[in-house]
Amino acid sequence: MRCTGKRKPLLHESSSQSSVSACPGLFYHTPALDGTLLRVRIPGGLLNSLQSQVLADLATDYGDGHLYVTNRANLQIRAVETRLPPDRLQELQRFGLAARDPDLDPLRNIMTSPTAGIDPTERYDTRFLVSILDEYIQSRPDWAGLPPKFSVCFDGGGTVSVADRPNDISLVAIESSAGVLFRLRLGGEAGQLWDTGLLLQPEHCILMVIAISELYLEYIQHGGWRQDLALGRRVKVRRPRLRHLITAWGREQFLERAIEGSTVPVIRTIPTPLPCASTPSAHLGAHPQRQPEFSYLGIVLPLGQLSSGQMRELAALSETYGSGTLRLTPWQNLLIGDLPTEQVAQVRTEIAQMGLDCSPENYYGALMACPGRLGCAAAATDTPSHAVALAQYLQPRLSPPQPVSIHFSGCEKSCAQSLSSDITLLGTPLAGEEGSEGYDIYIQGHSNRETRFGHLLHEAIPAHQVPQVVEEILRNNPFDGQDNR
Repeated sequence: MRCTGKRKPLLHESSSQSSVSACPGLFYHTPALDGTLLRVRIPGGLLNSLQSQVLADLATDYGDGHLYVTNRANLQIRAVETRLPPDRLQELQRFGLAARDPDLDPLRNIMTSPTAGIDPTERYDTRFLVSILDEYIQSRPDWAGLPPKFSVCFDGGGTVSVADRPNDISLVAIESSAGVLFRLRLGGEAGQLWDTGLLLQPEHCILMVIAISELYLEYIQHGGWRQDLALGRRVKVRRPRLRHLITAWGREQFLERAIEGSTVPVIRTIPTPLPCASTPSAHLGAHPQRQPEFSYLGIVLPLGQLSSGQMRELAALSETYGSGTLRLTPWQNLLIGDLPTEQVAQVRTEIAQMGLDCSPENYYGALMACPGRLGCAAAATDTPSHAVALAQYLQPRLSPPQPVSIHFSGCEKSCAQSLSSDITLLGTPLAGEEGSEGYDIYIQGHSNRETRFGHLLHEAIPAHQVPQVVEEILRNNPFDGQDNR
């Protein structure tokens, strides 16, 4: 909770977080092996060109000169050696890149499709909902008591869907006889989403999010969760996740209280399966927008990384040819929208001159990797360098199956990708020579699934042999490219 009584927190302090936090933010520092890690929450993943320039300058002045897109379409700056001074934090606040109240900054964790408002197949433009919720959160200082991982998602029902991404609260647009409605899903164990069977009018979505958040906050504040977790459900958390409250109360009681608190009418339906997940490369390359004669262009960012210079150039490109907006994706890539279709070829050329690519057949579009042992003490392997070696080996030899997803994880926490991938390489130290690195390799699509990563196909493969082994897997196994839940 926020400080009360003695004094108001200074601009650079966050009273709801300790000075060192495992969940990175801006107003407190999170140590990593390569220095302090900062995370900038980008509601909806939408950046205007001025915001992009400010972030590029920040990475140059305080980090390693690069920006890293996360799997929640936020941005990270690594290797920061000093705390951000108050004037830089004030600048971030002025440009809408940080919350006005430092304690609320972690809660700006709002996801939507990177093609919101431009997807020809979407049922509802969710950007307005993202904006309204972001503004409401910043008006509620008491919400600082919610955990920093608390997350909300609005999906407009388009082709580039984020409906399957793990979130505490997820609202997904569907077509119905009553027009466009939103289906309410809530986060369950291990990233699973529970379809509540409730449908809401678009204008009632924010009220339902508020009602659920209030129940959650009350549960935390009154300490009831400690008793519930003690009754055979203890977990190692400082504050419970929403799923713990739902388990403690039972689904039906929780829904009844959420409906009562929201005071909005709901339609009860039979729960339905999630729509098919978007493939990792579905947004890459050129695609027509819902606006006639305009297109958007999906750009591959190798392992979610771009330099400060590339960020500045992309921002300038979006101003010259588009509407001045960059769209970050939870697949750790980036889109530029509102491009006149006849100018897309020229934009592609200029992007190539920056050292970036737009092709969905680029292996980097299929790859995700955590920071690895050079950035995280929990990692057993140098995942980024091994992922780069794999991409460089495969690209001239084999066109990537369309689609496919490949995930390098340095440990079992799987921070870079909470959903399972077609191929997962889990880092492991090898017996013998000290410091030698290897991977256990898992694949999806087998009935004898043994772990959350899938079927264990190979154990303790030395890192230098991984490219050849993965090539063999890709040649001999069909993949559907869907993120598996």
